[in-house]
Amino acid sequence: MQRCVFLTLLIFFMSGCTSTINELPGPTISNAPAALPPSVMVNNTLYFYTGRIIFFDTAEYECLGTITSVVTLSQMPSENGQSNMFNIVDAPYVVYEDGLALFWDDEWHFFETREDD
Repeated sequence: MQRCVFLTLLIFFMSGCTSTINELPGPTISNAPAALPPSVMVNNTLYFYTGRIIFFDTAEYECLGTITSVVTLSQMPSENGQSNMFNIVDAPYVVYEDGLALFWDDEWHFFETREDD
């Protein structure tokens, strides 16, 4: 008797899972937003996020400004002081080596320019 109940429940759950999986739509790439590289615009130049956190003596560098506006990641920044990253309005930035350092979450993040293709 227990075996019969077990098999009945097993068949019931398997058929329910199968039909549920078949009814789920697959991913639709055409509906996904087009994500662009995280970047900021400063002095009419686009700088792209490298993922590098940098450490330096901030007393040696002058703050050039702060991020003043943010657009979505599906857009490129088109104005100075603009970013397409999460809300980092008021984040200060400085020129650092051959790129830009931007401060948020208590860390300096390095951005660099890219050659045009």
